[in-house]
Formats: sequence, structure tokens, C-alpha cells
Amino acid sequence: MIGLGQQQDKRGTVLVVDDSAENIAILVNLLKEEYQVRVLKSAVNITQVVSHFNDLPDLILLDVLMPGIDGYEACRLLQADPITKDIPVIFITALADAQAEARGLTLGAVDYITKPFNPEIVKARVQTQVALRRERLKTELLLANMLPAEAILELKKSGRVTPHRFEHVTILFSDMVNFTKIASEVPVDFLMNELSEVFSAFDGIVEKRGVERIKLIGDAYMAACGIAQYVPDGVERMVNTGLDFLDYLQQRNQQSSITWDIRIGIHVGEVITGVVGEKKYQYDVFGDTVNIASRVENLCQPNHICITGAVKEELPAGKYSINDLGALELKGKGAFPLFYVGKLERED
Repeated sequence: MIGLGQQQDKRGTVLVVDDSAENIAILVNLLKEEYQVRVLKSAVNITQVVSHFNDLPDLILLDVLMPGIDGYEACRLLQADPITKDIPVIFITALADAQAEARGLTLGAVDYITKPFNPEIVKARVQTQVALRRERLKTELLLANMLPAEAILELKKSGRVTPHRFEHVTILFSDMVNFTKIASEVPVDFLMNELSEVFSAFDGIVEKRGVERIKLIGDAYMAACGIAQYVPDGVERMVNTGLDFLDYLQQRNQQSSITWDIRIGIHVGEVITGVVGEKKYQYDVFGDTVNIASRVENLCQPNHICITGAVKEELPAGKYSINDLGALELKGKGAFPLFYVGKLERED
């Protein structure tokens, strides 16, 4: 995942699409000090070419009159492609025609630059659109850290996220042991750096294992697998995620000035998902499955993973060590058969 700082430090990229060598030279000279400038001399296959760039441009300067495919058709193709549709397009034209300008704006262009070029106007309009593009990307990055991809698409289309019910979702809760006591004994900056480092490592593990972080609640970490689409090996992915958490902390504790121990609880079942809030969005997962996973974690011993019988039933036989804890009482839920799960012979 790209951090906000990385994106802000990187220079904007402008793509110039024009068949005139003279126009290209003028625009490159005007913009090269502030932007990375790329050039295409034809709009033929423009969506395929642009989508294969390592980094999409922040802005496309597109000549209207070109052989093969003119700027209008190129803009239509860019707008129709999901990879390129959000890249702003400014038309380059010598046409002083309100009807032609309206046509371009209707197709999705954000502005026009007329020839002969006025350097100050070119720079100002490019700067405005690149800045707007960067702010949109920053907003999308923040949303991506808060909401699943499916929820973001739905939010963009309709302005809301419809609650959904999913029948087979694996939920993991982890919680730091003695966090309150440790937090009261160390400087605030040190504590926040510790949490940031540990949870960033957890995020990397979650991504590697193909599961999803749902939220942080203080020192607690909640992850899920199977939201939006059924994942046949979701339970195994989540157990491996928990084992990776323990491995990471065990190695880290050997070199750190402070020792963090965690408890992990895992359950699988039906959940409801949705977004709460109108101004500050919070994606969340609700239901008995979530509550049970949390209560299972509360009963767990430090540096162990406690799972329910439903989780155990879906694990491949002989691949993990299983320690039967018997039927234990979960607050408000009755007695549940619980087990500790550990490494036996894991395949990464």
C-alpha cells in the first residue's frame, strides 16, 4: 500500500498526446521543470498504452485534431475504460468554437487550452487539475484504508453502502495482554510508535494471507475473511494469520525493550456488514459470529490461539496441533467447545 507521504513527495505526471512535434516541444519545455512529462504522438490504442504505464498520469493534454483517432474519440475511449476513466483530460485546440468546446466537455474533458499557447494559462490550468487529481487520490487512499473495495464502488455509485448478510465469514480478534498497565508506564510517543509498528506488521501479514483488517479498537485488532465472496479456505487462512502474528511478536520480543503478548480468538459463521455514519464513515461487521470470536479471545491464554468447534471442523486434518479445552461458558452465549490451535506442519 502506498503511504500518503510517498504520494505527496512524488512529482505529478502529465501525458501530452499530440501529432505536432512543435506543440510537443513547447508543452514539454513549459512543464518539464515541475512535472514528469510523457509524450504520445498518436491516440491510436490510447487506453491500452496508458493502462500499461507503471504509473498512470495525473493529467492528459489531448490534441483535438489528429489523424487516425481524433481527440474526441480518444476522450470517449478513456472515459469508457475503468482503468483510465478517472484521469482528467484537457483538450488542446485551435478551434475557437463554443459548440466544439461543449462537445468536449460533454465527453468528459475538464478544460480546454487554445493554440497558440499562453504559457501562464497552460501552467495554471495544468497545476489546478494535477492538484485536484492528487487530492482525489489522497481521498481514495484514505477510503481504501477504511472501506473494502466493494463498499467504495457502491459509495461512489449511489452515495451509500447497502447492508449485506454473509453466511460464511471467519472473524479473528487479537488483544494485547496487560496493555493498560504497560501504557501507563511508558511515554506516549513510545507507546504510539510501538502500536504503529506492531499493527503495520499485522497489516502486512493480513494482506499476505488474503484476509482483511476490519478495524482497530484501541489495542485490539479485528480481521475477517469471506466478506463479499465465499472463500473456501477462509478458516485456514485466518488460523495461519494468527500463527503469523504470534511468530512475528515472538521474534520481535527477542530484540525489543518491551514485550508484547497477545490473545487470539477465531470463530466462523454469519455476519452483517455495513457502513455507519454520514460524515465520518465506519465500516463494520456485526452479529453473533463477531461477539463469539471476541468472547473466545477473552478466554484465551497469552500467546495462544483459541478457536471454536466450527473453526476446528473446517481445518485440514493432521495439519495443526489441536488441544481440546472442553465446553467452556461464553458470556451470554452458553457453553461452546473450544480448542487451542498451534503449528504442526505449516505450508506457507
